[in-house]
Amino acid sequence: LTDVPAAVQLCAYRVVQESLTNAIKHAPGAIVAVRVTGTEHVLRVAVETTGSTRTEAEPDSGGLGLAGIRTRVAAAGGRVRIGSTPAGWLVEAELPVQEGVRW
Repeated sequence: LTDVPAAVQLCAYRVVQESLTNAIKHAPGAIVAVRVTGTEHVLRVAVETTGSTRTEAEPDSGGLGLAGIRTRVAAAGGRVRIGSTPAGWLVEAELPVQEGVRW
């Protein structure tokens, strides 16, 4: 993966930024792993928090938060999965790096 459009780079950055902010806010002291992988067609960003106590039913704090991640990823033509895992919390986005990528 060598040529990622600037808009996709910014989207991936914002997904990681918001995910880390949420981890600090909702799971202080938890272990957070950020993985960025890709192919010539797709950039994948995953932020996994181990030890998070947040649930999907908790209200957002009024910021853009998870809704902002969903909106950004959709605007970039990607897809996102957000939710609890057996060990904590996961935010995972797949962003197309080439036109014509279809899900």
